[in-house]
Amino acid sequence: QPVTRPIQRPRRRESGSTLIEFSFVILPLMAFLLMTMDVAWILFGWASIQEGAREGVRYAISCQVSTGLNTAIANVVQQYSAGFAKASNVTVKYCSATDTANPCTALTGVVTGGQVVKVTVHDVAIGTFGPIFRTWTPISLSASSADVMETCSATQ
Repeated sequence: QPVTRPIQRPRRRESGSTLIEFSFVILPLMAFLLMTMDVAWILFGWASIQEGAREGVRYAISCQVSTGLNTAIANVVQQYSAGFAKASNVTVKYCSATDTANPCTALTGVVTGGQVVKVTVHDVAIGTFGPIFRTWTPISLSASSADVMETCSATQ
C-alpha cells in the first residue's frame, strides 16, 4: 500500500507581523507589571515605617528605660521598620494629656505617666522600579503614632 501524505499548503511568511504584535502586547504588560510592583513596594514601605512608629510608641509607654529614652525609641523604630527608617528620621515628642493649649515639646526634664508620647517617622525616601509620573525622584513617606504613657514605678 502506498503511503499517503497530507497535502501541504504553501506557508506564508508572517514572522515580521508576529514580532510587531508581540511588541504591542509586551510593552503595556511590562508597564502594568512595573506599576503594580511600584505600588506594592510603596505600600510595603509605608506599612513598615508605620509598624516601626507603632512599636516605638509601644516601647515608650512601657517604662523600660529611664535615661536616653528618645535614642532607645529611635533604635526600636529603626529595628521594626524593615530597614526603611533610620534613627535620624525619628522624632519623639511628649504632650500633656490634659492641657490642649500647650503644644507638644521635645523631652525636657522627667517624663511622667499620663503624658502622651508621639513618635513620628518622617522623610523616608522610597525609590521606585519605574518612573512614576515621568520622574525618577524617590517618594517621601511619613507615619506617626501616639499613646498615653504608663505611670512608672520606682522599682522597675
